[in-house]
Amino acid sequence: MKKSYLLGIPEKQKTKKMCLEAVKRNGNDLCLVPEKYRTREMCLIAVKYDPWNLETVHDAKGLLTKEMCEIAVKKAGRCLDFVPDKWRTPELCLEAVKQNSGSLCYVPEIVKDKMILSFIKEKKEKT
Repeated sequence: MKKSYLLGIPEKQKTKKMCLEAVKRNGNDLCLVPEKYRTREMCLIAVKYDPWNLETVHDAKGLLTKEMCEIAVKKAGRCLDFVPDKWRTPELCLEAVKQNSGSLCYVPEIVKDKMILSFIKEKKEKT
């Protein structure tokens, strides 16, 4: 496990540049970055480092992107839980369930039907 570069540094001493450099070295430091310093670039770096960092990226500030969600789900299907409904497409949900069947509980009901049809079609094409 990489060491944290922000742990123990008081909020008042943190700068935007310092936080970006820390996240580049250890994406898990995103949770220690003050909201006012978070950028979309920083969040993308953190999600690429560890898909579970998607939970720390808040959509309210407009930092979360569809790309981040796709990257996270492709690495860890259970991250679908942190994807806003508007981006839970049948394709992304199917990817999540293929990764981890437990992700099925995060698939919206309306998407399940489309996803099942897509899965059946894919199976037929392989046979």
